[in-house]
Amino acid sequence: MQALHVISFGYLHGDAPDDAHLVADLRDHFLNPAPHLPDLVFPDARVREHVLATPGVSALTEALVAATEALVAGPGTEDVVLAVGCSGGEHRAPTVARDVAERLRGRGHTVDLAHRDLHGHVDHDQDRDEERPTRPV
Repeated sequence: MQALHVISFGYLHGDAPDDAHLVADLRDHFLNPAPHLPDLVFPDARVREHVLATPGVSALTEALVAATEALVAGPGTEDVVLAVGCSGGEHRAPTVARDVAERLRGRGHTVDLAHRDLHGHVDHDQDRDEERPTRPV
């Protein structure tokens, strides 16, 4: 069975991961919440709530879930990598990446979630508390 890897990243720290099969660039279509939430970053609940309340984000996450499931349903055997990027990788990208990963998990998939550019922060999954690698292995 193919593994699913969801990676959040910030374009200010580098390009999208080379191994990504699907890249979602959030920079131009969804406003950066940083000016409204100074000194707060993901995984703060206020950041997640602000990003998820943005018009269009829910539809985008559902579309990313559908696209990821379409890749998994194909005849390929390679792991599927979804990369979600924003400017700094501390607000929009990790929030959307986590939402996509949770929705995929809710549909029965095993998903590895990593935040490449979220320095000093970890994903707080419901089922795991340790730090995840910054890249899938």
